[in-house]
Amino acid sequence: MRNKKAIFSIPHYQIASVANEDNSGLFVKKGLFVSDVLTVNLVGLEPKTFECRGGEKAHTAHNLIMDYLLT
Repeated sequence: MRNKKAIFSIPHYQIASVANEDNSGLFVKKGLFVSDVLTVNLVGLEPKTFECRGGEKAHTAHNLIMDYLLT
């Protein structure tokens, strides 16, 4: 398994919406091998999708973006 890390920058005025997909379920619990997907929909551009490993990371990123956009 490869360990990838990335830092990305998107101007806040280009963000139209943010979505988080949780891939855990009844038999799959949160953990290191569970991946969540964060999708950032941009004004006039294709949506950008990011796969986050380790459970809650995509959800945390979603909340941080929304807190920033709503304040």
